[in-house]
Amino acid sequence: PADYEGTGRADFAVFQPSTQTYSILMASGQVYVKQWGVPGDVPVSGDFTGDGRADLTVYRASNATFYTFDIAGGPAVIDNAGTTTPAYPVMKPPTPTLAAPALLAADDTGLLGDGITTVTRPRIVGFATAGDRVDWIAPDGSVIASAIASTADGSYTLQPGSALLNGTYIVSVRQADAAGNVGPLSPTFTLTIRAAVGDYLGQGRSDFAVFLTASATFSIQFSAGAAPFAPQFGLPGDVPVSGDFFGDGHGDLAVFRPSTATFYVYDVVTRAFTAQQFGLPGDVPVPADYDGDGKTDFAVFRPSTGYWYVLDSSTGQITARQFAIPGDVPVPADYFGLGRADYAVYRPSTATFYAFDPATSTGRVVAVGSPGSVPVPADYEGTGRADFAVFQPSTQTYSILMASGQVYVKQWGIPGDVPVTGDFTGDGRSDLTVYRASNATFYTFDIAGGPAVFDYAGTATMARATLAPITTWFNFAGPVATPSIAESPGLGLVPIPDPTSAAITPARKAATVDLAIESLGLEYWRPGT
Repeated sequence: PADYEGTGRADFAVFQPSTQTYSILMASGQVYVKQWGVPGDVPVSGDFTGDGRADLTVYRASNATFYTFDIAGGPAVIDNAGTTTPAYPVMKPPTPTLAAPALLAADDTGLLGDGITTVTRPRIVGFATAGDRVDWIAPDGSVIASAIASTADGSYTLQPGSALLNGTYIVSVRQADAAGNVGPLSPTFTLTIRAAVGDYLGQGRSDFAVFLTASATFSIQFSAGAAPFAPQFGLPGDVPVSGDFFGDGHGDLAVFRPSTATFYVYDVVTRAFTAQQFGLPGDVPVPADYDGDGKTDFAVFRPSTGYWYVLDSSTGQITARQFAIPGDVPVPADYFGLGRADYAVYRPSTATFYAFDPATSTGRVVAVGSPGSVPVPADYEGTGRADFAVFQPSTQTYSILMASGQVYVKQWGIPGDVPVTGDFTGDGRSDLTVYRASNATFYTFDIAGGPAVFDYAGTATMARATLAPITTWFNFAGPVATPSIAESPGLGLVPIPDPTSAAITPARKAATVDLAIESLGLEYWRPGT
């Protein structure tokens, strides 16, 4: 009890330690209730501001500090550590619950507002009390990132200090004032990270890369503007594969050795290395994230039996599943939007996709295009699900069944162009793209934004007028017979003249051919070649 109203009469008042709440029946008849303090604080009565009214005051033994709230004038802090002179800086009252945070629009590479991004260090934004600290809190209570709300408008931006793994995150924030009072958790926000395939530095965009099988050399131009990188990795005859095998948010250098059925992987950022023998000679490498843990799993497809073999990175267990008939082409991708790759094949003879998700026992059979079409499944709509899509070389026409149910058909390219899948513009949607061997140029059409041209000539410096570099197709040289669409319908293997040569001679063409390979976490190739 004390005179909190300044009437000259003591008011009936109590402090509840479990909730740190004052309840006061004023002499005027008003009832005043206020939470003030944190667990362990001790209530103290007195007129510390000298205005003739008792203040709400608690003493915190942990830091020898009095926290005072003047009902008429607001809060103050009095630090009384031993014999030190009391100080009176302004202190805020207990912190409120913040609104749910959001993904910064510039980092929202999917549909705006869907929370899906290819950025592995995404920025989370919102508003809090000006000058307060805001923490990004994980479901286990750990702090992902912290920032101070702007003193001008209370806005804050939170960004993880390191790359997040592929997957779904439940995001909450809370604020803490200068006195250490911590507010409750905000409503949650769902964030999904889908790192770009072939993004070797984790910049949210794929990098342009080539692999020369004759010398087993990668040549990479980073989209972030770093100096070109041309490491030798593997042996002549190895097959390049792509994926994030370490689950650290960026792509790795990786090859598959057909003779021993062994994967070799190198992380260009951390310099980690691993090798994994998996499968038999003649198997087709189909690495992808089948268990949804953010890591690319070692996997092979056996054409002779139609069996898939996957080494789950999350459990270390081997999964074997028969899902194909002779002649089917493996095209694993996330067709159901569940954050993991599905077993899927394309049947060139009937121009039909077959997809199956074993976790939900969900399957789809989708006929798109016509026989002889090249499968180019990718997320063209930005929904987080791969769309069933084909490219017909005879008419240079894309036919896409979007996840939303819309059918999109567009002619793009000229005879001889090679279809390429990838998000060239970095907006979270795959673009219609063809590669023209005659001038070593990629022609890209963003369904949302229109056309663009990207020129890449061998290992030369890339032009960057309007297009961010990407890598979804690899050029590689090797002593193989020249394939054609007629010889391998639907495989996506077509000859490309070597862009580093001054001229393509018949002898050179017979000995070596560069192949464009679709890379949606896998490469199509012909066993034995």
